[in-house]
Amino acid sequence: MRRFWLGVGKVVGSLLLFGGGALFFGLTIVLMVSHPPGWGVLLLSAVMAIFGLVPASLGGWLLYATEQARRQAIRDSFFELLHRNQGRVALLEFAAIAKLEPAKARLYLDKWARECDANFDVSEGGDIYYVFTSEPLSLPHESRWHFLTKLLPAKQS
Repeated sequence: MRRFWLGVGKVVGSLLLFGGGALFFGLTIVLMVSHPPGWGVLLLSAVMAIFGLVPASLGGWLLYATEQARRQAIRDSFFELLHRNQGRVALLEFAAIAKLEPAKARLYLDKWARECDANFDVSEGGDIYYVFTSEPLSLPHESRWHFLTKLLPAKQS
């Protein structure tokens, strides 16, 4: 059902963005070519704002929100699979669950593997598994103010 609404969001957002943009630019050309009187400029400007800029802005926002929801759905699929398989994620299984092409699924998994310091495992059948550890990542043992020690002169005893 989520996939359906993502598709609807893309279609409606595109229609609003391109329809509002086309109307805005069309009325701008009419305004420049026809040189209407003062009340005509005011009327055309109001129509441009209401029927051009508002729908175009709404369409752009809808496209952005749809893309964010799609990315969140992919991320949710990844974490669900990660939890279910105790940190071991197969490339083709993730691609099937997230409804992605294997090449795109690999890009996502490679990115998350770099971020989380995951290991790779290849089965005898040639399937690629990403193995994520459940341990927290270790951070450097330096203080977060270590750069000050390089800037300040050392204490003289």
